[in-house]
Amino acid sequence: MIWNRKGKRVATTVLVMVVSIAMLAWTVGVSSAAATGNGSHCAVLKVPSHQYPTIQSAINAASPCDTILVAPGTYVEQLTIDKSVSIIGSGPGSTIIQSPAVVTPDVFGNPWMIELGGGATVAISGVTVLETLQCIIAPGPQSPTVFISAYAGGAIGVGGSAYLNLQSAVVTTTGGTEGAACGGPSPTPTGVLSYGDGIAFGLDYVVGSPPASALLGFGQVTGVTISGFGYDGEPIGLCGHVNSPAGSSALISYDRVMTSSDDVGWYSGIDLGASLHSCSATIVHNVVIQSSAANAVTVAGGSSAYIAYNSISVVGEFGLGVFVNDSSATIVYNSIISSTTNGGFAGVFVLGSGASVTLSYNIIGQFECAYNAALLAAGLCGSDYLTEYQFPGILEDGSGTVVATHNQIYDNDAGIELDLGCSPNCVVQDNAIANSYDYGLMGVDGSYSFGPNLVVGGAYGVAAVAYSVDTTVALSHVVIVGPSVAPLYYEVDFSGGTATITGSWIVLP
Repeated sequence: MIWNRKGKRVATTVLVMVVSIAMLAWTVGVSSAAATGNGSHCAVLKVPSHQYPTIQSAINAASPCDTILVAPGTYVEQLTIDKSVSIIGSGPGSTIIQSPAVVTPDVFGNPWMIELGGGATVAISGVTVLETLQCIIAPGPQSPTVFISAYAGGAIGVGGSAYLNLQSAVVTTTGGTEGAACGGPSPTPTGVLSYGDGIAFGLDYVVGSPPASALLGFGQVTGVTISGFGYDGEPIGLCGHVNSPAGSSALISYDRVMTSSDDVGWYSGIDLGASLHSCSATIVHNVVIQSSAANAVTVAGGSSAYIAYNSISVVGEFGLGVFVNDSSATIVYNSIISSTTNGGFAGVFVLGSGASVTLSYNIIGQFECAYNAALLAAGLCGSDYLTEYQFPGILEDGSGTVVATHNQIYDNDAGIELDLGCSPNCVVQDNAIANSYDYGLMGVDGSYSFGPNLVVGGAYGVAAVAYSVDTTVALSHVVIVGPSVAPLYYEVDFSGGTATITGSWIVLP
């Protein structure tokens, strides 16, 4: 630098040029990369461009922490992501990633449209993932008329101990009908046309013997709409296939999850542990619409789940709101409602001696046999446990542990039904049960205790049914208001059996 006699700095032409060049270089560098703490740079790669005409070409060229910006358009691609990158589209419906007509199976033999692995942490947002029908061939005998819950593949598979952060996206299908036979004549293996899973945390394998770490998946799904899946897979599944190992986990929040209306199998909107391998999930603030003979949420195989603040609608025949099978779940502050035109079988169904469930502050309603047109027409709806159906708001079956408190249960055939004995493992108290078509509180085959509860309306307040063993129902300060037939109901369905109701209750007009 040059200074004059008064101490003022004088910028020479050469100095100005040097500074200008340096500033230009810095500006260009910042626009294409951001420095990280270790001195590396996180670049921004744009698709499509001369360098990166496809999303996969940008993934291949990317370094960990790079961001891939995807312009509006439809990209027919099958993606493999094994490095930590961010993929940002221009918005669902604007940036569409569509699977090709034929999806190549991965090294495990499963056709995933987008597959994560390599321990990568991957963020995807602002896209529509559009899955087309694939010929999915599972191991073992196949028939398009025989349902086998062994298929895998689908739209997004998270394995290799990778972590997916999927936000502000749509995952859906092209809308073709599933279930047709495919695979060609013998000796070509026969498969079934299917979309597979929408999003799967935890992968299966058909070939090879990979370590568990190659199949585990983790992540979160937030603000995503998932629809169109269900023939042989779930909109969202965790460790849900035959060889999926235990240990996958995910946060599922603020999503809209819809099962396919043409489901023919027992598949769920959100499914944990269908392979009977345990996994875990937090499921909060979602809208889940079950539209066929399936479950809105399933927790099975020793899995664990926290299920809260969800709106769950059960539309399909014999569907369930939440099904917990030999697993643990905390189910609080949910709305679980059945359709009055084609209703479900139960709001919450707890099955198995290994089940441990807490149910509090839920609203559960409209599970009535009368909403099933076929059963109603056949005269199979009514209060006779031996010959007729009663659809309950909460059903426990199998000596598990159930704590049900502070729930609002209305317009069901039975408000709360306990089967096969769960005393002293079941605590049922401080619930408000209104307008049960048949029974407010019901105990079948065993010994039961019902604490302080309010039962309003309905045919009967409390029922004791001895279907195959003697039954005793003990009441403590149960208030029964305005039953249309009688406060208590007794039924014995075998010779010499007894059905007894003891304790304290109050009947009000």
